[in-house]
Amino acid sequence: AEIDFSGIPEDIIKEIKETNAKPPA
Repeated sequence: AEIDFSGIPEDIIKEIKETNAKPPA
């Protein structure tokens, strides 16, 4: 599923992507 990043600041997008890239605890 794609996430709609429209209207979201670049730094927030980066933070979300980095969080998604981490394996679950």
